[in-house]
Amino acid sequence: MQALFCDIKSCKKCQKYLLKPTERLMALIGSHILVNPFRQRKKQNHFAEVSNKEAIFSFEEKNRCIFATNCQKRECQSIKPTTQKMNFQYENNTNQYTPPQFSIMPPVCKNLLIINVICYLATIVLKARGIDLTEWFGLHFFAASHHHIWQWVTYSFFHGSFSHLFFNMFAIWMFGYTLENIWGSKRFILYCLVSALGAALMQEITYFFMYKDLLSGVYTHVNIGDDRLPVGDYLNSINTIGASGIVFGLLAAFGLMFPNTTVYFYFLLPIKTKWFVIGYIALELLNGVLGTPDGVAHFAHLGGALAGFILLFIWKKQRDKYRY
Repeated sequence: MQALFCDIKSCKKCQKYLLKPTERLMALIGSHILVNPFRQRKKQNHFAEVSNKEAIFSFEEKNRCIFATNCQKRECQSIKPTTQKMNFQYENNTNQYTPPQFSIMPPVCKNLLIINVICYLATIVLKARGIDLTEWFGLHFFAASHHHIWQWVTYSFFHGSFSHLFFNMFAIWMFGYTLENIWGSKRFILYCLVSALGAALMQEITYFFMYKDLLSGVYTHVNIGDDRLPVGDYLNSINTIGASGIVFGLLAAFGLMFPNTTVYFYFLLPIKTKWFVIGYIALELLNGVLGTPDGVAHFAHLGGALAGFILLFIWKKQRDKYRY
């Protein structure tokens, strides 16, 4: 695609008809160019347009101004139009928008994967030397002496096994890269943070109802099989790690935004996202209520999804408020 390009400096009449590059409707017809004007934009060194009319200009008319049909002053007759290929980006032009490309590995998703892998490898290496990073960065019960405020975020970067790490990272990438491309990195990282905090809050509430009897001060020891632990040591042993809260937040958002998209359960069974999300959340709720011996924080998963739902609802209300 080619377009007429002209430095229109001498004719004031011509300077107010300057074509916005993104609004180009130009068709090559044989040896001629058809120019359809849409909007007036006062900018030098850009594509010229004719006001309210369509004009066909021949490439052979080298000495004719492209505004010859409408210019009354005839001051720019000697300017020679040239041809130049269209491009979305122009030099010295700050008011033009270039749509971003859809990335298969956007920056926040990529960095989340890198950080989690590094933390997992560091945990393995340092644990062999007697340093347990999960004791410092895993989420402890708020009544335990090992609890720290930073654990509400850092717990989501550590995992207990390779399978735990792999499936969480795969889910973050599978659901997250689409959402990050749509929302942008800032909104996406805010959503992940809110989901992680929501999962942590729900897990702390669960801890409270599970171990509130130990906080009364009546008990001094806790029986664990054939062993007895002081209450303080037992509370410090309670620890939560993993990015599953973020995963369920992203899963909830993806299900709301793309309810009819097909996903493959266990890579084999095709199912629509809305039924997958509803079924998975219902299963987590059932396992959380009944209790399972697998050590999975089911209510933390639900907390991540619930926090994501709330944030999406807030965003929707803000969007509707300013819609007109």
